[in-house]
Amino acid sequence: MVAGPGSLHHDSGVKWQNLVFVGALALAVGCEKKAPEPKPEAPKEPSVYTGPELPGARKSNPHASNPHAGDPHAGMKGPAGGGAQKLGIAWTDPASWRRVDPKSSMRKASYAIPKAKGDPEDGELHLFYFGPKFGGGVDANVDRWLAQFPDTPRDQAKRSDREVGGHKQTLVEIERGLFMSGPPMGKKVPKKDFALLGAIVSSPTGHYFFKMTGPMATVKAARKDFIGLLDSIKPVS
Repeated sequence: MVAGPGSLHHDSGVKWQNLVFVGALALAVGCEKKAPEPKPEAPKEPSVYTGPELPGARKSNPHASNPHAGDPHAGMKGPAGGGAQKLGIAWTDPASWRRVDPKSSMRKASYAIPKAKGDPEDGELHLFYFGPKFGGGVDANVDRWLAQFPDTPRDQAKRSDREVGGHKQTLVEIERGLFMSGPPMGKKVPKKDFALLGAIVSSPTGHYFFKMTGPMATVKAARKDFIGLLDSIKPVS
């Protein structure tokens, strides 16, 4: 049977309606699809404050002349296996000195002293502290320091007493001599034209031994800062 014009028009309308329906259905389905939700960010690690850093454990900042200037902490590393050792004094670091990590458990703080022009190396200062009842007396330690300069007559070494903040300080100076560098029981390295600038601070919590050695011009140039450090020492509870 041949379809008439009316039938053809009807078929075209049906096809058009079907296309519109399919398109609408596709649009509806597309709208129902939700955009993917962003993945939650991993939780950030909380900043944990554990109290003031121990100066002996604090790393030096190579971009600062002295990252610890004006930082008179009192907590220090104790002997190996002994944990943190509380000191009974505090002080302010000279601005030009650089605090470095101690290489021995006997040292509670260490500094590199910038070398003077013409000197071959930096000077160094170490603080030794052994507790309230250890480390020996003042005289024995002065003798020990002087013995490290075997070619310097004892009468050429300067010794003087001072008092700051209720603490007696014994100052020891050797302006020039042959310094036998090295650990007490280890190999010694002779260093010519070296100097010593040391102080023993007597406190109810024990003796604190500040010992600087280095080329003579370097130690001489650092004397003012050394005295400034001693003047800044104060007791802490």
